[in-house]
Amino acid sequence: MSDINSLKQKIVSANSAYRSGNTIISDQEYDDLCDELQNQLSEEEWTQFRSTLFETAGKVKHPYAMGSLAKFKYEESETLCAWINEHVNNALNVSAKVDGISCRLHYENGKLVSATTRGDGFKGENITDKIFKVKQIPRAIDIWGTVDIRGELVILDDDFAGLDFANARNATAGIVGRKEVTDDLKHITFVAYTIFGKKFTKKEQFEILERNGFFTAWHKSFTVVELQVKTAKGFQNFNDELRDYVKQPLPYGIDGLVLSDDDYRNEDVLIPENQIAFKVNESVAETTVIDVEWGSPSKNGRLSPVAILDPVEIAGTVVSRATLNNVDFIKKLGVKYGSRVLVSKQGEIIPAIVKIIENPANSREIVVPDVCPVCGHELSVDGVDLRCMNDECESKQLASVTAFIRKFEVKHSAKKQLDNFGIKTIDDLVAFLPNQAYKSEVTLYNEINEKIFGASPEKIFCAMNFKGLAEKQLAKIVDKYGIDNLLNLNFTEDERNKMLADLPAGIGDKLFDVFWESVSDAVSFTKKIMADSRYHYVASETSNAVKKSESKGSICFTGALETMGRKEAQTLAESVGFEVKGGVNKGLTYLVIADPNSQSSKARKARELGTKLLNEKEFLAMCKGEEQNLDNL
Repeated sequence: MSDINSLKQKIVSANSAYRSGNTIISDQEYDDLCDELQNQLSEEEWTQFRSTLFETAGKVKHPYAMGSLAKFKYEESETLCAWINEHVNNALNVSAKVDGISCRLHYENGKLVSATTRGDGFKGENITDKIFKVKQIPRAIDIWGTVDIRGELVILDDDFAGLDFANARNATAGIVGRKEVTDDLKHITFVAYTIFGKKFTKKEQFEILERNGFFTAWHKSFTVVELQVKTAKGFQNFNDELRDYVKQPLPYGIDGLVLSDDDYRNEDVLIPENQIAFKVNESVAETTVIDVEWGSPSKNGRLSPVAILDPVEIAGTVVSRATLNNVDFIKKLGVKYGSRVLVSKQGEIIPAIVKIIENPANSREIVVPDVCPVCGHELSVDGVDLRCMNDECESKQLASVTAFIRKFEVKHSAKKQLDNFGIKTIDDLVAFLPNQAYKSEVTLYNEINEKIFGASPEKIFCAMNFKGLAEKQLAKIVDKYGIDNLLNLNFTEDERNKMLADLPAGIGDKLFDVFWESVSDAVSFTKKIMADSRYHYVASETSNAVKKSESKGSICFTGALETMGRKEAQTLAESVGFEVKGGVNKGLTYLVIADPNSQSSKARKARELGTKLLNEKEFLAMCKGEEQNLDNL
């Protein structure tokens, strides 16, 4: 997983380059980076960051939201099929997703009045002075009243010759982005595809636009009967047909298709629900599996298989390795030595095999090793994973100590570097003495003393390897029983039974068993650190005086609050015992929202999952321990 700040910087740089007409990465690479970042942020954080990527100088407010579309990829054929079955009742309208500068034309009583770029979807840049030089824009139309038409500004292939830009898209962005009005605008064409408002269906919009002389995006319709015939043959075949439409020769660039029902009427929202984009991932390629490497055991003994590929170029880089995840993945996908496979490279994530194209006659079954490549111990299939069960395995111990150190944000703690310094186990870490002649060893030693020997008992204890127990689950256990009580355990059956009889919320018998299996080692090592002469942690008065309240459940915030900011509300929630979440998922206890009757996506999802919705007043009452009075608010 990439660093969030690094991802943001790459996206901002790529976006700025695109807007200046000097694109530095492909559309697919840009989309992949955005997908990767969105997966690491809450919905609000992503929306806030996304809003910074648009033009900021624009002052013209759009009468309708100029939204963007949710997307399905070619590889998601089953999901796309389900969407079509749910949202298409009359006929499937398919049109080109034109790759240009999105623009809104405003007509009053049939006369062209102004033009505005998309901007952030709510406000855009006024480019009226430039639009009258652009081709395929009728000065008058036969629709009376106020009309807004959306399309893309592009440079057609025939008009691109002679322009000093890397490609037509760059040229369009560069020319439209200039402050002055130049003759180069005559090379730009407006490709129309939407009449705003709910008056006209999608089919009617294209008919009206063409009747008025607009150059419209390529489009066609499939009746329900035609779809039934196609899907009866297997939806993947229709998926392939859609892919071919993306790759068809058109006089302008496209980056996918737009799908909706022929009767679709525009939704005045930033991201419509009943219209989607179909994307073909350009970051994929066909190649052959040559071999499989299983690597060394992780801290929990897991071996991660990696396919060795016949090198192939994807999105400008040569790919020769791809993850195979686990034994079960290999079996279900049917990967073999010699398989022809489709490999996908998304953002900075390790390439993955997404599809078997064919297994030739000379392909062979992949041999799963039966002994650990490091310690020689017999391997076991544990669920879907192949594991070394030997706790003395050097690779497991080295991976475990590496993971432990990283939880304290100690630099110079790469696995290979620790191995070179002779730190192969947790005990080696405590005993480590640097060679004063090597600055890197001295630096590591000083950081260990500062960050580990200066850490609280809770942090040391929770940094240990509790196999199969998530950090938040472990934190609940420590909060429930208290670190002092845990460090004084004698590990008797009586102690175990007493703890089992009073488990923290969300921790069942099986999770407790996982905890109990590792707690002895964690207690032993924590005490060893605390007994060392270098240990210098001193609890502050605040930490001694303030004890966490018993958990009140999990809580998520959405939208703006009246009396406090988001971070202030989250801090308050945590201080009284709530577990703050970034999104709405199964198990969430409360969603705090300005209007509990809201129809936002988070509110709808919360209702579906049975999550209780609170307004700010109700939330504050709960923080004061006044839950019993909520019905009177």
